Amino acid sequence: MKRTSRILAILLAALIVMPLAAFAQASGTWAFTGPVAKAATNASSTLMQNGKVLVAGGNVGGIGAVFPDAQVYDPATNLWTARKMKAGRNWNTGTLLPDGRVLIVGGSNGKLNGDKLGILKTAEFYDPATGTFALSGSKMATPRASHTATLLPNGKVLVAGGMNVYVPRIRWGSCTNLAELYDPATDSFSSAGAMRVVHCGHTATVLQNGKVLIVGGTDAELYDPATNSWSSAGAMNAAHAGSAVLLPNGKVLLAGATVPAELYDPAAGTFTVTGSSANLYGANTAVLLTNGKVLMAGGPAGQCELYDPLAGTWSATGSLNSVRFGFGLSLISDGHVLVTDGMTSYQIMSAEIYTP
Repeated sequence: MKRTSRILAILLAALIVMPLAAFAQASGTWAFTGPVAKAATNASSTLMQNGKVLVAGGNVGGIGAVFPDAQVYDPATNLWTARKMKAGRNWNTGTLLPDGRVLIVGGSNGKLNGDKLGILKTAEFYDPATGTFALSGSKMATPRASHTATLLPNGKVLVAGGMNVYVPRIRWGSCTNLAELYDPATDSFSSAGAMRVVHCGHTATVLQNGKVLIVGGTDAELYDPATNSWSSAGAMNAAHAGSAVLLPNGKVLLAGATVPAELYDPAAGTFTVTGSSANLYGANTAVLLTNGKVLMAGGPAGQCELYDPLAGTWSATGSLNSVRFGFGLSLISDGHVLVTDGMTSYQIMSAEIYTP
C-alpha cells in the first residue's frame, strides 16, 4: 500500500511539471498553466526571444497595492519563476528590444503625493540572460501611465500619451499628448513631438509602411518616424477604446470595447465597418493567431471570439475558465495564447493557455 502511494505521488508530481505540449488539449479551448509565482492586475506581458513570457508590474487590489514583482513563464516546462523589479509600478508597458532585453516604462508607483497619485518618469530593463532588472540611466521628460511603448523598425521605442495626473479621491485625472523616443543605443529619451489630441488607454500599431497608428476615443492619428511628425489618420465611424490588431493584409482591426468593429486601410487612408463581435471586451484583449484569425478574450462572462479577416465575420470559441479583466495577453512561440492573472471582485491567481 505504501509503495502504491509513493508511485501515485511520483506520477502526480510529474503531471504538475509536465510541459504544456504533453497535454491533449482540444482546439478552441483553454487550460490552466502551472501555478503562477505572483499575481497582478494590469501588468505588462511580453514574449521574449527565448520563447518565455515576462509578466511585470501591476497591482494586487486598490490604490497603493503596487509591488515590484515580476514573473517569467516557460512554455517548455509549464512553470513560472518569480523575479524582482527595481521599482514597484502599475499601468506600465513592456517592450521587447532588438538585443533581447525588455524595456519597462513608466506607470504609477501607487503612492500619494498630496492628493495625487505618483506617476513615474523612470524606466528599467529585464535581462533574460541574467534574470535580473536594472534601472535605465535616463528618465522621460513627462511622467506617464496607461501609455503605449512601441518598437519601431529603426530599433527605437515610441512612448506616446498616457495619464500624467490622477487624483484617486475624486477619480479625476489628465492625459498628455506628448510623445518621446527611447534609443537603446544611447539609453536616452528625446522628444517625438505632440499628438493632435491627448490620449490615455489608447492603442498603437506599427503599420507595414513603418508608420504608427494611434487610436483612442474618437481620434486616430499617424506617427511618421522618418519625419518625427504626427498627422490625422482620417475619420473613424465610431469611438474606439478596445484593441487594435495588424492583419496579414496590412489593414488594422479595431474592435472589442465598442461596436461596430472597423478596419483601417493604410493604402486608402480610410476606416470601414466590418462584422462586430457578439460581446464587448476590455482594452488590449485581442491577438493575431498564426492561422491569420484574431482571438478576442475575456468578455463579461469569460467569452472569447474569433474574427476571420477573409470573411469579415466573428464566431464563438472556448470561454476562459476564470472570468477576469486587466489580464496580460501574449501569443507564445508555438502558436498558443497565454492569459495571465487579472481580477474580478478578487485577485485571480492563475494563468490559462488557449489552443487554436
